[in-house]
Amino acid sequence: MKYLLIPLFCIASVVNISAQTVHFYSGAKIPDYDSMSFRMFEQDSTSLYAIRYDKKDYFLDIYEKELLKNEAHIKVPLPPKDSIQYSFENLFVFKDNFSVFYSYFDEKNLCKKLEMLNFKRNGEKIGAAKLIDTSGGKNARKAGSFSILNSKAAKEFLSYGYKTVKDSTYININHFDYTGTKTRTQNISLGKDPGYEVYSAFDDKWDLYRLTRSRLRNKNVKWNVIVYSPSSNTPQIIELKQLSKDTISLSGRGMSYVDDHDQINLLLPYTTPSSDKNAVGAYIVQIDTKSYKLVKEVAIPFKTGSSGDSDNADNDDFSLSSCIPMQIITTANNGLRIVFESRLRTTTTYYGIKLQNEFDIGDIITVDVDSNYVAKQINRIKKKQHTNEEKFQFTGYAPLTYKGKSYFLYNELPRNLQCPPDEMKKVNSSKTDETVVIYATIDSGKVQRNILINKPPKSDTDAIFPGSVFRDKNKRQVIYLLRKKETDMYLTKIFIE
Repeated sequence: MKYLLIPLFCIASVVNISAQTVHFYSGAKIPDYDSMSFRMFEQDSTSLYAIRYDKKDYFLDIYEKELLKNEAHIKVPLPPKDSIQYSFENLFVFKDNFSVFYSYFDEKNLCKKLEMLNFKRNGEKIGAAKLIDTSGGKNARKAGSFSILNSKAAKEFLSYGYKTVKDSTYININHFDYTGTKTRTQNISLGKDPGYEVYSAFDDKWDLYRLTRSRLRNKNVKWNVIVYSPSSNTPQIIELKQLSKDTISLSGRGMSYVDDHDQINLLLPYTTPSSDKNAVGAYIVQIDTKSYKLVKEVAIPFKTGSSGDSDNADNDDFSLSSCIPMQIITTANNGLRIVFESRLRTTTTYYGIKLQNEFDIGDIITVDVDSNYVAKQINRIKKKQHTNEEKFQFTGYAPLTYKGKSYFLYNELPRNLQCPPDEMKKVNSSKTDETVVIYATIDSGKVQRNILINKPPKSDTDAIFPGSVFRDKNKRQVIYLLRKKETDMYLTKIFIE
């Protein structure tokens, strides 16, 4: 297998932010981007690993981190299948080889199949594709999905899935060694009343935490976190007393993180009967990942005792249907910064016929919380983007954190930087070519906006894809994402020194 080395295209610039310098650097060009999917999946200390694929071909691209030079372009030789709905599932990177996981729906046998293919770093295939798991269904949509997890500590990988046998529901966990040989299977019963799942998350050991409520109605509701572990066939049930006794309703849009004390934190916006359409705070439940004991439940109201802290955040910003938690950042003195973004999806119809999905991607809200879980400051960064599915990738923001300070990078109309927030124009799909890349940060309670990547007026597109952001796991002040310049796509690094 020969490597296809892609020429390097470099664009670099710097912007000063509060005595810090923000750099951006564009490296390798991504060929055939419009006709293939591209996603960064893995990294080590020196390289980034990306999968690029279409309906018939898969490629593994390797980029070195320093100059974003393409080091290898390897075709992954998938076996031919008389099937539909190929889907790339995961990539494991080892010292001497790679493992690729993909799934497809087998129309003949009416089941979705998960397969594994190993190959050397030079692209040479190791053996044949290996069937790992199946999930039955009448069609591709009903066949379910797979969660493939790499348990490095146990030197194995896991395949999570749900299955129903005689009206009973089980979590099915298959354990495999790295050759793809199944070593054991767990069928953990969810019980007769598994509850309605509001949110679920994994911790660092791949224990599954399911936040559930006993029924959909609001009378006598019981809330639990049920923990399912690859190391035990018996689930741990943790009763949430505050949720069960208070009249609090949670949004299904949550986030989770494991802190320095080995506690998993599940965070979801909540509302109350008096304000049932707007989020009025954030609910956090902490669970010790070693003992599976409840550490703390806390409801954080979005109130600071000062009317001026919110920078005019309004009901649209806190609408329960669009207030989406995006980040949880540790700040000084064991505090937290919770970042929300207003995201609302709508459907355009004409005489009852669905034409397209449209999206309002709005303001960024930051809520700073002290170590006692009291909100101390709430700020809004005004940002209005309206788009269709074709231009959705230009919306949202890319986060960058350095020394406890947050920077938000996104595409904005340059004229908006000179306007008061209420006079800013909305960035819609037709205005994408007019935007520049900016950063926004909050300093002393005030929003500061500056241009990071500028372009001449009336020139073609020069914009980032915020949703493609990939954080460097060794350097918090470094992110990677895709940048479109005119008609070409480039892998780009943004970092602070």
